[in-house]
Amino acid sequence: MLFDVLTSKVVHVAPNLCEVDGSGIIAAKLMAAAGALTNLANMPASEIEVLGRQKSDNISFYEGYLESTEMFQATTLCMRERARQLLAEKLKEAASVDLKRGDVSGSAGRALRDEILGTIEYEIRPPKTKFQLRSSIPEGRLPGPRMRRAIDDEIEESYALYRNRKRRRG
Repeated sequence: MLFDVLTSKVVHVAPNLCEVDGSGIIAAKLMAAAGALTNLANMPASEIEVLGRQKSDNISFYEGYLESTEMFQATTLCMRERARQLLAEKLKEAASVDLKRGDVSGSAGRALRDEILGTIEYEIRPPKTKFQLRSSIPEGRLPGPRMRRAIDDEIEESYALYRNRKRRRG
């Protein structure tokens, strides 16, 4: 009963914030920890990441409000840090929209949530291989030197992105 009342109040006050995190409880905890929706909207994303952090008893790392969201729990271990950063950034944007009362339907929050999921899905995807890149050449034609250089540049760029993502993951 109390859960339903709290969720309905938070959805009324901050619909986009509720849509991004997936439940009104996390949005309520974030607003309570920040002090108000105004404070949450003006807070840097790096501070939103650490809201509610406490050391877990059985695990040797800190766990906060963002770690208890469904989106964070669904990501792979290597992508959790990036998911936490994205979630904090988008929660800040959603709080700003809610503060200005820009979108009361929550569609901006759904768009931000889809953007987070799309970014995570893109970063998990492995880079294109040489065969996949060369398959874009029209059939029956051998690539000339200009086309080979373009393909090699594309391969180098793809692997550079992969190395950067791998370095970020740890």
